[in-house]
Amino acid sequence: MRRLLVLAVPSDPAVLEAISAARRLNPRIRILCSLSIHLQRRMEAHRRGANQVIIEEQVVAQEFQRRIESSLAHHPEPIQPAANS
Repeated sequence: MRRLLVLAVPSDPAVLEAISAARRLNPRIRILCSLSIHLQRRMEAHRRGANQVIIEEQVVAQEFQRRIESSLAHHPEPIQPAANS
């Protein structure tokens, strides 16, 4: 049976500690977690044993891009630059 641990906790230190604990308890478990933007924490999560790390701000940015592109596709009028004050 394959085991998967998904961590989505609003505390990066708690996520990192949970990764370490889970890896100690089950070296073969798959770990998917979300972290804040800090690249250093992403690397630390991988070092501790996370298989996949989702950076929250990247997901938000991708959703913004998707919605902007959808909006532009439905309303193709050109965007005017803001007037200088």
